[in-house]
Amino acid sequence: MSSKLTLKIKDFPTRGGSITFKITSANIGQKIIGSTSVPKLVVTRKWDYYSHRFLMLAILRRAKPNDQGLWLPQLTITNDKFDADGKFLSGTTIDFFDAVVETIMPNGSEEEITFLADRKSGDFMISNVEVWFD
Repeated sequence: MSSKLTLKIKDFPTRGGSITFKITSANIGQKIIGSTSVPKLVVTRKWDYYSHRFLMLAILRRAKPNDQGLWLPQLTITNDKFDADGKFLSGTTIDFFDAVVETIMPNGSEEEITFLADRKSGDFMISNVEVWFD
């Protein structure tokens, strides 16, 4: 069995549209800010051309914490699972809305990006189920 994990960012800054990244891991949690709990997403991915853009968003967020122009309108994590023959088994999708880049840290040949969001959707799962009768 194998899986494909992706992060799609709607209206990525300087891109003018949506962009999808292959990621190696995704951890979903909460961060307490004052007395409020906000959704937190931590992803690990390989360094590439867009790494500097994520770093720029994290630096600008610290300089201008209330600037809504730095928000990412929607992040979508998708985890698709396939059997040994490459046949689709299931897929899970989770959306994060009005997110910001909190931090970006090097991790060997990869980077770890932490996003904070205003809200998160529930998990949406689809599966390929075959039913047959003898």
